[in-house]
Order: sequence, then C-alpha cells, then structure tokens
Amino acid sequence: MTDQWFISITDIKDELLDNIEDAEWHPEWARENRFRDFIENAPDWNVSRQRYWGIPIPIWVPEDALESDDGTLDEEMIVIGNREELADRVDQSIDPDEIDLHRPTVDDLTITEDGTTYRRIEDVFDVWLDSSVATWATLGYPGETEDFEELWPADLIIEAHDQTRGWFWSQLGMGTAAFGESPYKEVLMHGFANDKNGRKMSKSVGNIVTPEEAIERAGRDPLRAYLLSHDQQGVDLSFDWDGLGSMVGRLNICWNVFRFPLTYMDLDGYDPADPDLSEGELTTVDEWVLSRLQNVKQEATEAWDDYRVHDALNTVLDFITEDVSRFYVKATRERMWDDGDSASKLGAYATLATVQNEVIRLLAPFTPYMAEQMYQILDGSTTTVHALDWPEVDADLHKPDLETDMAVLRDVEEAAANARQRGGRKLRWPVSRIVVETDDETVASAVDNLADLLSERVNAREIEIVDEFGELEEFAEPQMGKIGPAFGADAQKVMSAVEGAARADVEAGIEVDGETIELDDEMVEYRSEPPEHVTGTDFEGGTVYVDTTLTEDLESEGYARDVIRRIQEMRKQLDLDVESEIRVGLTVDDERIEGFVDEHRDLIAEEVRAAEFVDDPEDAGDRVEDWEIEDVDVTIGVAVVAEQTV
Repeated sequence: MTDQWFISITDIKDELLDNIEDAEWHPEWARENRFRDFIENAPDWNVSRQRYWGIPIPIWVPEDALESDDGTLDEEMIVIGNREELADRVDQSIDPDEIDLHRPTVDDLTITEDGTTYRRIEDVFDVWLDSSVATWATLGYPGETEDFEELWPADLIIEAHDQTRGWFWSQLGMGTAAFGESPYKEVLMHGFANDKNGRKMSKSVGNIVTPEEAIERAGRDPLRAYLLSHDQQGVDLSFDWDGLGSMVGRLNICWNVFRFPLTYMDLDGYDPADPDLSEGELTTVDEWVLSRLQNVKQEATEAWDDYRVHDALNTVLDFITEDVSRFYVKATRERMWDDGDSASKLGAYATLATVQNEVIRLLAPFTPYMAEQMYQILDGSTTTVHALDWPEVDADLHKPDLETDMAVLRDVEEAAANARQRGGRKLRWPVSRIVVETDDETVASAVDNLADLLSERVNAREIEIVDEFGELEEFAEPQMGKIGPAFGADAQKVMSAVEGAARADVEAGIEVDGETIELDDEMVEYRSEPPEHVTGTDFEGGTVYVDTTLTEDLESEGYARDVIRRIQEMRKQLDLDVESEIRVGLTVDDERIEGFVDEHRDLIAEEVRAAEFVDDPEDAGDRVEDWEIEDVDVTIGVAVVAEQTV
C-alpha cells in the first residue's frame, strides 16, 4: 500500500460537463457519446507515480510527516509555484535559472520555516499531467503571458480515439481546474491503421507494414494520399496493398491528364502558366468543366473547413479521373489537332491550363511531390507550389444548370454504350438514331439542350426524345395458375401456343388442335421488347434505345473509322510526333469494303495526318501490318513523310 495524490474531479464535474460544449468535435458523436460518458463517470484523478523519471511533485512536507501514517498534510505542506520561489525558500543556495528541476537534484533541497524542516515528497507526476498543460506550457505560461493571451485556448488538437481517456480528457481536466474553461476550441479524433483484416498491427503477429516498405513499393505521394483518402474522423483504416495500388493508378491518371495537352501547347508556343479564358472560343464542354471546377473548389474548401480531409481529397481525385480524364479530355482531344491558332483550340488550351493551375494547388497538401513537379513544369515562377494561395471560386464560371444537364447526358451516354454493346455495335461505328424515352421534364430538357453534343458523344446521326417509345412489341407470357383450371388436360397445349405469341395474335384467338380459343385477360401477361435491330437500356431518368440497323452509309463510315484506329495504333508504335505527316498504303481483301474506305480517304487523311496515299503498303514501309476488320483482311503500311521541327 502506498499513499497517492489526487486531483478532485468530483468537485468540478459539472463544470467539466459544461465545458465539453465549448469545443467542436470531429466527429461530433465522439464528444456526445464516448467522451461525455467518460467524463460523467470519471473518478478523482490519481496524479502521483512512484518512479524516478518524470516531473517531481513540488510539494514539501515536514520531515517527520514523511514517516508518519496518521494525520493530514493539507495544512502543513508547502507547494512551490516557480523557480524563483524555490530559490528563495530552500535552505541551499541555488541559481533559479540553472537548476535542474528533476530528480535527484530537487530531492536534496530542504525548506526550513518556523523551526520545521520540510522535504519534498519523492513522488513524480503522472505523465498525463505533464501533457495536460501542453496548450499553455508551450507558450511559456505563466512565466510569459503575451503569447498566452493572444493564442490560448488552442485552435485545434488532433489525436486518435484512444485519447478520449487520455490527452483529450487530461487537457480538459486541467484547463477546467486552472482556468475554468476548455483549453482547446476544436478536436479532430482520428482512427488507427490496422491490417487488412482490421487487426492491430503487431510484430509478434507479423502483420506490420512499415512506412519504408510502403514507400519502396508505391512511393511517398501514393502512400500519403491513400492514408488520407479514408475517413479521418474516428474511423480505423484496414491497410490493404490493393487499395494502395488503386491510389497509384488514380495518381497516374492525374499525371497523364496533366501531361496530355503539354506537347500540343509546346508545339503552338502556348504558355499554360498564364491562361486567358477570354482568348479563343469556349465550347459547352469547356464551360461545363470550368463550372465543375468551381464546385470542386467549393466542396474541397468546405471539407477542409470541417476537417473532412478524405472528402477534400476524393472530391479532387474524382473530378480529375471521372470528369476531366474520362469525359472532358475525350471530348476535347481532336481540338488539339486543329490547324493554326484556331479559336476552338485556344479555348481548349485556356480551359485545360486553368484546370491544371488550380487542380495542382488543390492536390498540393495531399501529394506534395507530384504537385511540386507539376507546378515547376507548368510555371515555376514562384519558389514552390506550396507558397501559392488556395484557389477561390469564380462565381461567373459556375453554371449549375449546365452541370445538371451534363449529368443527365452522361447517364444517357452510359446507357447508350450499354445498349450498343448488347446490340453488337461498337462506338466507332455510327448508328442512325438514338431514342431517349422519359417522362421526366428535367431529363427531356437536358437531352434537348445538349442534343448536338450527345449525338457526337454517342456517334448517332439523330437524337429523338419521346415520352413513350411507340415501337415496342408485346409478347405473351401465359399464366398457368389461370389457364390450368380453365382448360384442364389441354392446359399445357394452350400454354405452348400462347408462349411468345404477339399480342395481336393472342387477342385474335389462339388456335389449339384446330380450334380457336379466346383467353380471358387474367390468363395472359405481356412483356414489351423493342423491335429487331433496336436495343434498350434503362437509366435513372428513363430508357435509351439504340437503333443498330446498318445502312450502307453507316457501314462505310464504320469501316473507315476502324482503319483510322489501326493507323493511329501504328503511329503510336512508331513513336511519331503528333504533328508528323505520314504516307499510307493499304489494301483491302474485299472489293466492296475497299470502296467504302476509298470514299472516306479525306476523313482518314485528316484524322491520321496522311499527306499521301499509295496503292502498295510496302511503298509506305516504315511499318507494315496485317489487320482483320470485321472478318475482312486489311494490310496497312505507314511511313514518315516529314518530322515536325521546332
């Protein structure tokens, strides 16, 4: 049994509970549940420890009291408050500025007053008492008051969820006891990093992943971004190598999006460090991505303000990978090929450069190395990207109605792609029409507003909007529960005759064994199907129907597009500069298909930068390859005519 020293918590418990409300917690449930429950049931705080290392408790008591087991020391003890008081009252001569306030130095110091000699109790403080005064001790208080008066209480403290019984609590306890208020304004409580099964990492279990290992395998920025991408507010992370790998992939997309326009800009002498959106012509997709950028900045800023770091990061990454990479870049790529300083190209350059400049700053806190490299390539006029201002929302560029319309367009586009796949018609091949069936006025309006863009995106000659697709055909599904009792032994024959029959045929009467049978309505249900060569796919606002009927005109362009794709692949294999002109030779092992390709030589030349065509692929012999396009053998030769000089 040993004597211990306590701080009476019960005397200030009501004040503690009141002061809980003065600090904002992230997440809020941690304060209202876990922390409040702990405070309500907190016992008096044992602050003494029988150890050598630690802060000595500055209490001196009469020498004989240290050896006595009876009585109280409250009226006989001396509590020393600072160095100067210690030097003034101890019997020994000490320099208050130089003395080491730890054991064993202070153990030998005595105080003699009114004939009684006092010695310090041998206990040291609980280390949590030391950390509990961190908010003012780091400011030099009470020795120094200027910084304390300006900066205290602390704006924010951050620790894991185990500290509801530790640092969060000890600071509140001492702040309340010493000043009657909370020593912090906000608390961010994060979780732990566990293994992929949610178990605590442990050397004995062998499931530890060291930062060095993760950095070696993935890199510093991917590790940092991966850790910050999960919920930071009280939620544990189950570390998974696949998850880290996915983050590497997302950042690679960011890098590729960044690099995409730079070659074209360099060839045209365009400076992406100082984009001017008033130069050139902004298209609908330009205005949309710039509007989305304003939303992303707003959402990221609000997430940071609320310490939802993961939301801030994922908002930016989703914008780059989903909006910019998957949609905007694909919609804009061909504008990079415009001749000269076309208004469309300059508009695309200005839009991409604006997105780049601001996204780099949004990424900088999460991926500091990648953002720095991007900034130095793009601009570099300031020492570091981390010295730049956080980007602000430009209300003039925010177009929420356009964003709403574009969200509908993307849903329709995805449904159309699915319907194309089911109908066996790839995107490179045009279709005659796409029909959007919807009874939602918002959806219909969005499709109508963006019909031209949608037509381009889904490669359709015509976009139709209807509230009901009138070309659906209805086929019968017999209901055995009704037919069986009515027809008895002949029920199966009736079922077979009805199954899959057209509605008109059923309503006209079904013939069974030479006899025409009329069925009651409840005996048959009908399923609706689009006609042959039309496939449909549902989306949130309705159904998209794709007419895959193949006309000679559509087929001709489809083959030409496939030839273009193969030549582009060969350009890539030859590692040609984007401006390099080529000579193309091709033969088609089908006279009819060869005619289709010849019809579109101008289109092919424009898309692949072909300066001339020759009959024999070997005459364009830098690279010759055999391809199969829709079961037709095609031989293509490509040769460089002239390399672009800069």
